Amino acid sequence: MNKRVIFRLSMPGRPPTSTWGQGKNYFVTRMLSVAEIERLKLPNYFVHHFGDGWAAGIHAEVVEPRTRLPKSDGFQAYDWMVDNLLRYGQTDKPKGAV
Repeated sequence: MNKRVIFRLSMPGRPPTSTWGQGKNYFVTRMLSVAEIERLKLPNYFVHHFGDGWAAGIHAEVVEPRTRLPKSDGFQAYDWMVDNLLRYGQTDKPKGAV
């Protein structure tokens, strides 16, 4: 049985003068198997450091059936982090992965 999971994006590591994401609701949902949910130990919080002082955060949790979610402002082209979480269990590709 698959369950709906919400991945919420934030930028906890950003310059203090940045207004990135203020007033925005960045998230995507995916349907995951119970095995995938257990492997990711949801609910969970994942951080991706870009190496330039910026860092992205992804909070992932199962959404209860029939829960109405607010309108999403998209995921700002950071879907690759969710894809990597599902494929590798982390936000970046391991060295040598193709």
